[in-house]
Amino acid sequence: MNEQFLIKKVVDYLKDNNISFQENTVEYCGIKKNVMVREKTKDMHFVSFCIPTETNYTQTSFIFIDIISNKIELLLTPQYIREID
Repeated sequence: MNEQFLIKKVVDYLKDNNISFQENTVEYCGIKKNVMVREKTKDMHFVSFCIPTETNYTQTSFIFIDIISNKIELLLTPQYIREID
């Protein structure tokens, strides 16, 4: 899958869901094998991005995208994990 396509998919998801992020930090990281989602393991693309904080630092978060369906499945931040339907 084209890395730029996945990055755009993540940027669009973050904007559509009003999730604050620094747009120039969205980066394709690679493939993670055996990510546990909904009680089974999958191989997933993962994309990182930074969320600004009130302390002038950023926190790194990740979005996991199913390799087969290209569906965004998981949002992982320092505060929570959100499965995406």
